[in-house]
Amino acid sequence: MKYVLVLPLLTISACTITTGDATESRFATPTASGNFSGFEAGQSNGGSDADGAGNGYAYRAGAASSSNTGFLAVAGMLPGTDVGAEVTTGGSVDYSGTYEYAGVTNIQRNNNVIGDVVATGTAITGGGATTLRADFGAGTLRDVSGGLEVNGTISGADIGGTARVNGTATTTTLDGLIGTNLGVGVFHGSTSSEVISGGFLVVPVP
Repeated sequence: MKYVLVLPLLTISACTITTGDATESRFATPTASGNFSGFEAGQSNGGSDADGAGNGYAYRAGAASSSNTGFLAVAGMLPGTDVGAEVTTGGSVDYSGTYEYAGVTNIQRNNNVIGDVVATGTAITGGGATTLRADFGAGTLRDVSGGLEVNGTISGADIGGTARVNGTATTTTLDGLIGTNLGVGVFHGSTSSEVISGGFLVVPVP
């Protein structure tokens, strides 16, 4: 699948032209149903995942509706997400579940015959199983198995750090919550040639 987005040029001088960024990613708050604004209709991929109580995340990546951005990736936790009580004891706990992601890769920006900038890219989507190890004493969150590499931090119930989906080039920024009931993480990142966003939903392994 190819996205093609035409961006208007802003002429700086007779020999210099510029336009908005070809790529952008950020955290954003989705609606309760997991939707985001800011995308061209029919030119993005994404999804959401939640437990039976509606605790979870949403994500989306594709062609931005703003004329100043080519491709956009966003992710965020669903409103009201509750992961249970903060874990106050030390030691390690494994959390197991799934992750999902969407992105646009191989992004290129070229001038067409009428002087506009055409941004093109290839959509990617995926996901799978993941097991993460939370060391509450050391304040770390690491991947144990699966296709999501996590180099995370834990401070109270807050998750930070970075994540990277195997097979992609972008190291993303990680955010989320972890508690006695579950862990919910969201991530986003961009380079000049790729945008990606996604999340994970994991529960303690008995």
